[in-house]
Amino acid sequence: MNLRRLVLSLLVFPMALGVAGASHAAQDRWRTVYAEDGRVEIAFDSQTAASHGRGLYRIWVRWRWAEPQTQNNGTKYDLRIEQRDVNCSTREYNVRRVQHFFAGTNVYSGDWSDERDVKWTQPTPESLAEALVTGFCTSRHRPA
Repeated sequence: MNLRRLVLSLLVFPMALGVAGASHAAQDRWRTVYAEDGRVEIAFDSQTAASHGRGLYRIWVRWRWAEPQTQNNGTKYDLRIEQRDVNCSTREYNVRRVQHFFAGTNVYSGDWSDERDVKWTQPTPESLAEALVTGFCTSRHRPA
């Protein structure tokens, strides 16, 4: 495991574990922006969301599924923690870091934090990505 991946695991894994059995205060840090019939919940970490001016934010996002999802290589996961940049002015986003977990075990890590790797995109209409961008950009104006 390379050093970058190890550091990312050490930073993100405690957050993922906090989902399962943490104190009420730790649960409160996650603000749900989308939930669908108990199948998927998308939330952002309100304690680490950082504004970079002009409608640009860097946020940690938690995706939880009731049923396991399957990666292209066949690996299953039920929790995804990712770091995204969201531009509420242009309604664009990018993904910088991703970790997938299954039953509390890290099964995948990805890192695109190098600026040359960052690809801004507008979410597909009526997609979960659009629900995340819309939910975050709307909720950032409401108190926790």
